[in-house]
Amino acid sequence: MKKNILKLFLTLFCALFISACSFKPTPVPAPVLLNIEPEFKNTKTEFKSHKSIKIAQPQSPFYLRSTRVAFVKGGEFGTYKNLRFQSSPNDMLFFLLAKNFEQDQIFKAVTNSNSLIRADYLLESKIYNFEQVFKDDESFIHIALSLNLIDLKTQSLISSKFFEYEIKLKDESEQALVSGVEMALSELLSDILKWCDVSLKSLK
Repeated sequence: MKKNILKLFLTLFCALFISACSFKPTPVPAPVLLNIEPEFKNTKTEFKSHKSIKIAQPQSPFYLRSTRVAFVKGGEFGTYKNLRFQSSPNDMLFFLLAKNFEQDQIFKAVTNSNSLIRADYLLESKIYNFEQVFKDDESFIHIALSLNLIDLKTQSLISSKFFEYEIKLKDESEQALVSGVEMALSELLSDILKWCDVSLKSLK
């Protein structure tokens, strides 16, 4: 009887020991952070305004306010588990728009929409797409957004434009993804300056 109890005790002890080992936490690898630094092309605008502009925080779907890298494959949407942008596409675009205007000096001053400083113009933006798309045996970066340039004094729309870019990736590496995003954003920033240049000239 004692031997049977001892065997039962040892069996239970071994079972508990094995269970404890199986529940040992497995370390989760840290996500890879992708640093996006698009080239600011030397797009010299002919028109230089002596007025100021406020940049509103972009409107966007919830997933674009996250640092997760999104993709579309086989018609299904997903996000990479181990990849992150250093800043969300929403914040990224907001920062790049401000820097783009400041470097070109097309406006006298550039502020955000929360600033107490009065401004002459307001730039609104809405992001529709910012993801990697897989199609057949290829993949590309798809970025699409619309911009509204508004006269704050007259509360009227000066100009509105939809921008869309698809940049084919060389391969499925992280570097190819970064390069694709940077190329798309570089083209976008250059086109925005050209659009503003034409729009402001029309007011003269």
